[in-house]
Amino acid sequence: MKKILALLLTATMLIVMSNNAFSVDKKKIMKYGKKLYTTNCSACHQMNGAGIPGAFPPLAKSDFIKNDEKVVFSSILLGNKGKMTVNGVDYNGVMPPVKMNNKEIAAVTTFIMNSWGNKGKVYSPKQVKKFKKSLKK
Repeated sequence: MKKILALLLTATMLIVMSNNAFSVDKKKIMKYGKKLYTTNCSACHQMNGAGIPGAFPPLAKSDFIKNDEKVVFSSILLGNKGKMTVNGVDYNGVMPPVKMNNKEIAAVTTFIMNSWGNKGKVYSPKQVKKFKKSLKK
């Protein structure tokens, strides 16, 4: 019985410690992502992610990016042009590619996908690298 309690206590401590470590990492990534967003994205998409109606689409609660980090990866890497509809509003503009490395793309995507009511996760440079490889096929 003591061994079972000891195992349960150890398992519980490991889970708590790993969740705390995850929170700290996510906070750091979000902070870094926000810095990158402020520098590279906020002039068009605004600090609150609302965009500018008719000119620059919103990222906040956006049905265009909802649950699909690949849309964000692609927009950063390749840019966007032409007609698109976001949250029922038509846009027809140009977003140039943004020069960022995999770590920066992962961080800014994490920030965008976890801000302003968006419900995402933490994205890794490895995921960005994998996405880049898929573009070459």
